[in-house]
Amino acid sequence: RLSSPKTARAQTRIVNRKTGQLELKYGITKIWKLNFAKDVLTTIMNAKWWQITVFVCLYYIVSWLSFACLWYAENRLSHYTCVANVTNFSAMFLFSVETQSTLGFGDKYVVSSCIIGSALLVIQTLYGAITKAVLDGLIYAWYASPRNRRHTILFSSRAVVYKQNGGRVFQFQVGNMRHDSIVECHVRLQLYLPRLVNGIYQLEQ
Repeated sequence: RLSSPKTARAQTRIVNRKTGQLELKYGITKIWKLNFAKDVLTTIMNAKWWQITVFVCLYYIVSWLSFACLWYAENRLSHYTCVANVTNFSAMFLFSVETQSTLGFGDKYVVSSCIIGSALLVIQTLYGAITKAVLDGLIYAWYASPRNRRHTILFSSRAVVYKQNGGRVFQFQVGNMRHDSIVECHVRLQLYLPRLVNGIYQLEQ
């Protein structure tokens, strides 16, 4: 009898999920956190959907605010107005959003005689185009990852051990909910046995 992975996990506590994740708790130190920060791509790929959404939203908001601060500071420190029709920080924030997302300036535009403003405009435009391409690639790779395929692959809730040809055979069922075929499918099992070592039970693989 086939059942969903949630039902199977509710009946018995497992050590290793079929996604390859171990149900073990690690004591994460500061060095471990630094290693996760260095491997940003894999960390993002292993994140959940809401974490990806929060990361992308915060990334855009922080970048818009950062460039808005640069535009506002340049407009206040220069002897002449570098961005026309902008009088406060909120208008400069809207100008930053319009510049990086290439929505169009409307009545806000960079004065051609402002060299620093022209350079900052080019920098923000290139920065927005590059980061958008990178984030689009990350999001596509996250959605296209095969880990979401596990939701349509079911395992039997119970396994069977029987004797065959003088040995013991461990058997269970795997079902595919979709009508397509799974090409180059590989199955790997891991067996954990509790052993008493110096008075302490340890899991051995």
